[in-house]
Amino acid sequence: MIPRSTFSCAIASLGGTVAALLTACGPGPLPLPPGPDLDALVVKYQAPTGTIDPQQLNDVISAAQTRLGQLHLDWLPDLLAQSMTRLRARLDDNGVPSDPSAAPNLDHPGIDATIRLAQTCRGWDDPVGDANAGENGTLSLTAVVANRTFRRALVAAAESCRGRIQPTNQIEIATGLDLKVFVNGSLGIYFYAPVPRTIAETHALVQISGQVGTMTGGNVSGEFDFVIDYPHVEVSLDRPDGNVILEVGLDGVTIRAANATYRCDAALQTCGPT
Repeated sequence: MIPRSTFSCAIASLGGTVAALLTACGPGPLPLPPGPDLDALVVKYQAPTGTIDPQQLNDVISAAQTRLGQLHLDWLPDLLAQSMTRLRARLDDNGVPSDPSAAPNLDHPGIDATIRLAQTCRGWDDPVGDANAGENGTLSLTAVVANRTFRRALVAAAESCRGRIQPTNQIEIATGLDLKVFVNGSLGIYFYAPVPRTIAETHALVQISGQVGTMTGGNVSGEFDFVIDYPHVEVSLDRPDGNVILEVGLDGVTIRAANATYRCDAALQTCGPT
């Protein structure tokens, strides 16, 4: 077994297409940036505390329809999952851990690392033009490896990102095949599983503070959170006595409360207890 060293590196990747570069390596300790504090939000999704009175079920359904309509679930999970798969490729290229649950490899030197992936968004031009961060914005993720272990929570930022995406239609059927979308704000991401190699492998909690929308409208500002777990997304809905969880997919919506669970069709028109 090789004892842990104090060797540390900062790894940067620019533009989403350039190979990662070791920009700061040395024998001294690397100051690691703090991660987002998402522990309370994780608990909120694990154990909803709100209850549903059957006589008030229609109120819950109405609030759920409003909340789900704000989240752009036809494309936003896909956009973020794509960024996570690009991060996984950078981690693999540099031989650093990508599974927060994996035991550290004690036969390797203990390396602390900061990995930043910055992507220039594609923009809305037809046809797609050259990369232009000033005009189309960026989407960046900053991951940390501490003592051979991938940190489960990371920070991300969308800087006036004008993106284009071909939706997977796995969670909600999109209105088009090539969507022009917009994201601006700060993000926190919590990985329940390894950083995904493919969109379908994504299982992560996302918290967004900012604005999301499309070129044609539907812009919403505020704080949003959801769990991506293809082919479903979970959304927390606040209630007077706590929160309930909406599990959304093409096969319908499940409403999970502390005292009951209801199963609904995808349009939330018909619901019944399970």
